[in-house]
Amino acid sequence: EWGKDDQALRFYNDAKTMYCSNVGKDDVEVANCLQNIGLIYVRKNEHDQAIASYIEASRIHRARKSSGSMSVSNILHDLGKLYEAKKIFDKALSCFTECLRIRKEELGDDHEEVASACEGIGSVLMSKNKNAESMSCFRTALRIYNEKFGNGHIRYTDALASIAKLLANNKEYDTALSHFQTCLLNYKKELGSDSAKVAEILSYVGDIHSKRIDYEEAMKNYSGALKIRTNLFGRDGEQVAATMLEIGNLLEDWGDNDEAIECYQEVLRILRFRLGQRHVQVAETLNTIGTVHAEREEYDQALESFQEALSFYGDDLGSDSVEVGHTLHHIGGVHYASSQHDESLKCSSEALRIFRLHLGSDDLSVALALNNVGINHARRKEHAKAIQFCTEALRIRRLKLGMEHMDVADALYNIGNILDEWGCQALKFYGESMSLYRSKLGDDDVEVANCLQYIGSIYVRKNEHDQAITSYAESLRIYRLKHGDDSQDVAGILFNLGRIYGKRAEYEKALSC
Repeated sequence: EWGKDDQALRFYNDAKTMYCSNVGKDDVEVANCLQNIGLIYVRKNEHDQAIASYIEASRIHRARKSSGSMSVSNILHDLGKLYEAKKIFDKALSCFTECLRIRKEELGDDHEEVASACEGIGSVLMSKNKNAESMSCFRTALRIYNEKFGNGHIRYTDALASIAKLLANNKEYDTALSHFQTCLLNYKKELGSDSAKVAEILSYVGDIHSKRIDYEEAMKNYSGALKIRTNLFGRDGEQVAATMLEIGNLLEDWGDNDEAIECYQEVLRILRFRLGQRHVQVAETLNTIGTVHAEREEYDQALESFQEALSFYGDDLGSDSVEVGHTLHHIGGVHYASSQHDESLKCSSEALRIFRLHLGSDDLSVALALNNVGINHARRKEHAKAIQFCTEALRIRRLKLGMEHMDVADALYNIGNILDEWGCQALKFYGESMSLYRSKLGDDDVEVANCLQYIGSIYVRKNEHDQAITSYAESLRIYRLKHGDDSQDVAGILFNLGRIYGKRAEYEKALSC
């Protein structure tokens, strides 16, 4: 209670040892010590030790049925939260579900502790993207809390906030914002305007405005959350780092990469201070920093960040972890941008192996890696292999995303590029990708212009100059609309049109182009 966890841990362990000696290792007093030891490990973020303590406490309570099944349900609830924090969602769901069963048997369907178990299940299902099932759980919890405590109570408000998060995930932003505003009013009334819960809701509201491209309103809410969290936890608090990360992401989307990098560097400093130099969250931040450097074509700095993250992930999660796969994908992208195609192929191939190992053959991460492997084979003039990999990527994207998704259009476009370079039938793939881009982005998008440019080049090679001129002219119109009259894209199209008019002896038009 005094907050002296290390000293408390020593006394609980000494007590446990004495109870084991005097009353046996399966006594309830041993289980009680283990429960308290587990709670201390939770506060110390030593989750593996906490889980081990809780599991042993649960075993003892189950063996001694006279100690009461509610003790087991409480341990299961705590275990569920730990497994959820470690993203072991199936085990978390199993714990919460068993907890719910026990509480319903012991307390009835409408007890507040039943609602708490429903919230745990809802949270895990939300993480597993099972939004409809998750919503049902949260609404059950909300109903119980409303009946027990009323619609201004903290537990009611917590459940309402979870429902708002689900609505935001489903892009029902107006309803989500309405619920979040209710949560803000309740939290401010019950906890004060500078409470951690208020900061949490401000952060979620900022997320919605960011997704709606309302960057000024997003920054206003993130800044409010940052002010509260800095006052509560100090400038080195993990919650401050989380808000700085959100602000960095917003600035990056806003196009201010310099300030975004500064935010990410501050996040990195805090996480290293709070969690240690080689923590997984440090690696995640390094990957974010590396991505910004790669976008700025600062490839040496990007590679340095990605390599450091790769080392941390390998040490902490293992060399075959999904996180290692994603980092290898980033490194492969840097090598590709630097025209180091052998190194890029090696990284992308290893990422592909890892994704298939953990995610199966039809995951979208597998499709991404297949596409990158294929493009690297194309750069090595290994066109048959390139088509094989990219066609498989297209199959997965159609399977997972449907026939008309933008990622499907990108895959068709990549296959068209490879076939075009190979001298094969690329026209069909450019045409399909152009149709999808038009339906998703509109007739005047640059992606449409890019397709038209390549289609025009194919018609030139086929000596079908009228079709080539039509394609180039439409591409030229879009480039001028988007980039202005003096862009390199406009110059390239004018040059190609000039050559066609020259071949047709239309010299005035050729000279004009």
